[in-house]
Order: sequence, then structure tokens, then C-alpha cells
Amino acid sequence: MIRISVLIISVLMASNITSQNLDSLFNTYVKMRGLDDVMRSTESIHSEDFHPKCGFGISAILLANLSYFDSYQQSILKLLATRPQLDTSFVSPSGNFRIHYNLSGSTVPKYDLDELALALDSTYNFEVTILGYPAPHNDNGDGGDNLYDVYILNFGQDTYGETRFEENNAGVIISYMAIDDDFSQVPTIGINGAKVTVAHEFHHAIQVGNYGYKSEDTWYYELTSTSMEEFVFDDINDYYFYMSSYFRKPEKGFISFNGYELAVWNIYLKERFAYAGDPLKGYKIIKKSWELLKNYPALEAISRALIENNTSMKYEFNNFGLWNYLTGFRAKSGRFFSEAAFYPKITPIAKYSFSPPQKEYMNSAIPISNNYMVFDLGQNDTLVSIITYANITAGSKTPLSSLNYQYLLATSNIAGSRQIMDGYYSSISSSSNELFKESNLFRNDTVDITTTAMKDEIRFVYPQPFVYSKDQVMSLPVDNNSAGIADLSVYSISLDLVYSDVGKKFTSDKYAITWDGKTISGARLPTGVYIFVTDSDGKIKKGKLAIINE
Repeated sequence: MIRISVLIISVLMASNITSQNLDSLFNTYVKMRGLDDVMRSTESIHSEDFHPKCGFGISAILLANLSYFDSYQQSILKLLATRPQLDTSFVSPSGNFRIHYNLSGSTVPKYDLDELALALDSTYNFEVTILGYPAPHNDNGDGGDNLYDVYILNFGQDTYGETRFEENNAGVIISYMAIDDDFSQVPTIGINGAKVTVAHEFHHAIQVGNYGYKSEDTWYYELTSTSMEEFVFDDINDYYFYMSSYFRKPEKGFISFNGYELAVWNIYLKERFAYAGDPLKGYKIIKKSWELLKNYPALEAISRALIENNTSMKYEFNNFGLWNYLTGFRAKSGRFFSEAAFYPKITPIAKYSFSPPQKEYMNSAIPISNNYMVFDLGQNDTLVSIITYANITAGSKTPLSSLNYQYLLATSNIAGSRQIMDGYYSSISSSSNELFKESNLFRNDTVDITTTAMKDEIRFVYPQPFVYSKDQVMSLPVDNNSAGIADLSVYSISLDLVYSDVGKKFTSDKYAITWDGKTISGARLPTGVYIFVTDSDGKIKKGKLAIINE
């Protein structure tokens, strides 16, 4: 029985996809599935920049737009969407997977199936047992029982496999995995190719089964699944092969990429917070973003997950940019990415000459991107300025629009500038200064300016309104002080005290403290408007905030 209806979930892209684009996707997909003869028999239109390793996203788009294809193309897509019927199967040692394959013919597996079964069990143990993701839903007997089904098929060049999802009669999203039979036409061959594929595809099953599917965020589905390859099988580094397209164009918006090349973002979160003392905190932030993805676009879900952990997208994405520059021969042993020496080098947007006492540079930035500006200071000294434009709202919408900014580099402390290091100052001017952040490297190492001026000031409570069913914490503005702590009082509109706390620590990246919107006893407040007062060493900030108790 072919069931395609679920692929309409949030994939309604017909209004944004032309028939030419659909033809191109159709031809790409049938080639991925190893049906080159079908591809050659139809008109071929290809994008040179689109080379998916996984059929997850493209198959969903095609089946969601099935009615737009001609009858021949529809028959091919329906055939490819049918659950395979193979002649042999066995159960993995953990009892969580049923592996299907053929004993004869052209699709007989060319790698050790026992090793594949152990890899599947290791994947389940790490992603479900250790990280705490909910397991995929059982399929009510499809494939022979309620175990998660893995089918070994023949895929085309550069394709590892795919996760296919469908809706059962109870309206539950179920899925199964299909992987290549030999992994001979991909960068990571044989059983190692199979291992990273099951880690990747199984997380797709977790994602869609528990958090739904939104086509506009397919890049984040692929980003997370590709990072799971590294998390589960650290000694296999297939993701190296996809990184260069991002490192060549870091000034592009995050959502402009397929996602495979962006796995390094989740790796950054995992390693950055492990260095900070909690080996699982980065994983928890990633998982929290998936829970928030149900209600928000991926970028906003990531941003909110970071806020709940006393940091921000602006701070982390800028710091991520700094880590990305210190790769290859610039890698620092024991600091930043643990595998940085094997990563490609960042391509800056431009290299500039600088002549004292000051010079202005005009540029533009795409939302959720990093611009690398490299300055020749003379005498073989080089300054790198990493400019982050952290517009979450604009970064989630296509087409992405750029924002012009002026960058000033000077050798004296000009009004409004910040000190980079001894003798150098900079400033950024734009219509949205609060959305920009800068970090710097001198002679290919970080600049150590331990001043509170490096923090960002916030002017308003965020998020607003604060909704209990969606939000965990809100950030409230405070004035700077040397201790990095402030007192918080919250009053009802009739000036009854509903919450107070003394000595709350500032967040790591800005002048702000956080509050979960509850009374000191942990009770939720009624829907309404409240007044907050923060006292930072005698310096007062106050204002209004709204809470919605659904």
C-alpha cells in the first residue's frame, strides 16, 4: 500500500516551485536512486550546486507536489515511494531493528551485516538512551513486526540512503530507512559509509516522527543528522567532504545551504560547552532546539534554546566564526575545534590595506552570516575582524536581504568605538547596530581584551510577550557593574510584589539577567502586564513586560 499523504505536512511548496524546478528535482532524485536510464530518458535540468548525499528532503518535496508531474513521472515516484519487498531479514542484537536485504541479485550487500547491526544498535544507544531523544514510532507491523526497518538497496553515485516517512491510519508519522548496498560511489566507502549513514538517517526518523517536518527548515534536519554521524562515530569523518562549500562562503546566510556542510555548527556547540565544564550541555541545547522547532522556525528555535542557557545567537554565532578561522595550519592544539587541523580554511570576503590614523570600509551583510575582513597593518601584521549580522527574523525568510554597514578602523579612541587591542579601535555603523557583533584575531590568534565593554547591552525584555507554553526564560536589561550581579523585583500592575531575587548573575554575553516568569515559590502568574525593576549597584532599570498563561 502506498501512503503519501503525510508528505503534505508542511511541505506545501507548490506555489514557490516552478514546473522546471520540479523537473530538475525529479531528474536529480531518480539519479540518486540509481536509475540513470530514467533520468536520461527525460529532459534534464540540473543545478551544479545541488548535490544531496541523502534523499530525505528531496523525496518529501517531490511527493508533496506529486500532482504537478505527468503520469509517467508520477508512476516512477510512486514506485520509488513503495516500501521495498526483499527476500531476507534479521534482527539486530538489541532487538530494535529489522534489517532487510536480498540474498541474490545485484543488490546483495557488499559489507559485513553483523557489523551493520552493531552500528545500528550503537546509534540507537547514543541518540535515544544517552542523548534522550524519543525513539521513532513503531509501524504497526509494516515490514513484518514493530521493529524499525532498514532496507538495503542500490543507490546512485554520491547517495548514501534516505529516510522515508508516511502517516499510518492513526495519523502517526512512521518511517523506515533505506541505505546503499555497497557504498562504493561515495567518499566514505564500505562499512564506514554504512555506519555514518545509519547515524544520519536514524536521526531523520527521530526528527520527523517526533517533531514533524517543515520543508523550509530542511537545512537544519540535514545539519543535525550530519552532526550525528560525528557524534556517534567520531573516528569516521565523512562530514569533512562537505565542509568546504560553507568555509568558502561564510558570508552567505545559514539557510542558503543544504545543511550537510553546516554540521560544524552543532559540533561547535558540543565542544564549546564541553570546554566550559558540562560535556552534555551542547547536546542538550541541540535537543532543546528540536523541541522548540514544533512552534518556531529553526533559527528562532536555536536562538531560544541558547537564551535558555544564558547566551545568545549573536554571541555564539560570532564565536563560532572565530573558531572557524582557526583551522588548518592556524589550529591551536587543545583549543577550539578538536579536529580543527583537518578542517578547510575560511575564505574572507576581502583583504584590505590600512593606513593610520583611520579608514572607513563600506560593506553589506546577509542575516545569520559571518563576514571576515582581513587588514594588512604593515610589517607582516594582520588583523582579522569577524562581523556577525544576527538578524534571526530576517535570516529565516527567503529571499534573504542584505544590510549595508560601515566599518571604521582607527588607531585612536574615536567616539562610539571599541578597543580591539593596544593602539587599535573599531566601530560598526548601520541601521541595526544592535544586531551586529565583532570579534578579532591578530597574527592568527585571539585578541585578549578582558573588559566588560565586550558585552552587549539589551534595552528591552525578550521574548515579549512571554508565553509559558512556548518559552522557558526571559532576559531583562541591567546596567553594568564590576560584580556582574543585579537584584530583580517584579510587580503586578497594581504594584503588588510578585517576585524578587537578590544577586542574580549576568548572562555570559550581555548585560542581562534571566527570569522564568514564576513566583519565588515556582507558581505561574496570571496573564497580564507586569512591572520589572533591576538594581545593578544602585543603577536602576525598569519597564513593563507581558506574560501569557495559556
